[in-house]
Amino acid sequence: NYNSNDGTVIRGDYRCSSYEASRVDALEPAESEATLTSAQNTLDQRSNYLENLKSEIDNNYVNEYSAQWEIDDYNQKVDEYNGLLPAFKRDATNLSSRIDQYNAQVEARNNYLARNCTPR
Repeated sequence: NYNSNDGTVIRGDYRCSSYEASRVDALEPAESEATLTSAQNTLDQRSNYLENLKSEIDNNYVNEYSAQWEIDDYNQKVDEYNGLLPAFKRDATNLSSRIDQYNAQVEARNNYLARNCTPR
């Protein structure tokens, strides 16, 4: 990415001095977009599982006249849902914070490029 003709370094759509390019490199986000996308996909799968489980619970009617296996199955689904939900909420909040941090880091890097480097 070094241009020997004028001593500049290319960073995306910008041409920077080697000093400014090193500063831009230091502003790279701590996590990659691919890592966050993978985490989001995993969280989406967990969300779908929880939604399906909740739907099964909501659509499964049991009462004192239901067979014991139906009551046990219903209770097992409720217990599983209640057990998984807090970790899901915690992980969703954590991922949201990671995404916000990534976006802030990308914005800071892009702003630095715009202020200190020249568009190509």
